Amino acid sequence: MHSVSANSAVAASLTQTRLDFANFFLIGTSGSNINKLERVQNCLARVVLQDDDNSATSLLSELHWLPVNKGINFKTAALAYQSPDFSQPTYLSAV
Repeated sequence: MHSVSANSAVAASLTQTRLDFANFFLIGTSGSNINKLERVQNCLARVVLQDDDNSATSLLSELHWLPVNKGINFKTAALAYQSPDFSQPTYLSAV
């Protein structure tokens, strides 16, 4: 189990952060682009858990990773929720 947590930490720091980085800009992107990102994420989950047998959905759940579409929605909603409360650029905090 220790190697899985180490693998997960490395994967999250090197790849998952890049998948999450531009979530705001991916709103409304094509399904084709989402599918490409999901394939990368699913492959990463299989490598981290060293599991080719289970479904990608169960692997993502085990790693506590959101699927790409849900991650985009979550990060965007979190940004919108926090923007009035924190020192954000005026275009984000303007009501």
